[in-house]
Amino acid sequence: MDQGTGTTTTPKNTWRRWHTIGLLVLTTLLFLLCYEWIPAKRLGSWWGAMLLLTIAALLIGHGITGYWRGILIDERNKMSLARLQLAMWTVIIVSAVLVLFFWRLFAKVEGPLDITIPEQIWALLGISTTSLVGSSLIKTNKKNQSPNLEEEQETGRRVSDQGVDPSDLRVTGRVVLNESASMASWADLFRGEESGNATAVSLGKFQMFYFTLIAVVSYGYALAEMFGANTPAAGFPAVSSGLLTLLGISHGGYLAEKAVPHTQEPASQPLPTPAQGAMVAAAPAPITVVRQIRRAARPLGQP
Repeated sequence: MDQGTGTTTTPKNTWRRWHTIGLLVLTTLLFLLCYEWIPAKRLGSWWGAMLLLTIAALLIGHGITGYWRGILIDERNKMSLARLQLAMWTVIIVSAVLVLFFWRLFAKVEGPLDITIPEQIWALLGISTTSLVGSSLIKTNKKNQSPNLEEEQETGRRVSDQGVDPSDLRVTGRVVLNESASMASWADLFRGEESGNATAVSLGKFQMFYFTLIAVVSYGYALAEMFGANTPAAGFPAVSSGLLTLLGISHGGYLAEKAVPHTQEPASQPLPTPAQGAMVAAAPAPITVVRQIRRAARPLGQP
């Protein structure tokens, strides 16, 4: 429904035939690259595999949302840091598994799929997945909390000072949303998510971004050394316990900061008169309706 004209618009299907063809071509190129290059260019094969997987991720995101950065855009129509770090680890690990398998296959190693993946890798992926799931659960809980309209109006004035049109923002409970995916910005990776901190930098996100970047680069270097060896490895290099602890603390701080309320409780409403109290007690149905309305997206600062 177009809120401005009141007319119904037909949703546009963003996935086209060329998305499907492109995905099939990229997948074919991925296996051809491993088959042709690995015997002599293992490191180049790994870089090529990561590039093709990244392009595939961009293509899928564009096919679903209509935007190349779509794989990083969440249900708030904002770019998600948890999605970014999980996508980076997925590209690195999946490409490395594929290249190592073909390397062992061409070297005629017995059991080419018997690749040892250290427990630290599973822990690392588990931390990343927990951040994504935990972040979604926290936001879902805050979507059901009572809004603070006065604070939202002040937030609207601050976002206007930052060059953002407040009318393009929506709120569900206390979580600020973009009206459309076209408004998703790289700044979302570092911005607060509630009506109380939507104009502030999130230090938890800032810390997790750089800790994740350091971990990806350092482990990528270890994988590059593995592919530079003369004989195929039996498994992946282990992640140092110090790096794993650092990531665990970073992700824990990220989720803790997200869970802490950043929006003040709304001012208490005056107590109802006896007559009003009797009417409310006799008709409980409207209470359910109010709860449903609070879960729906509404313009910033408006009830």
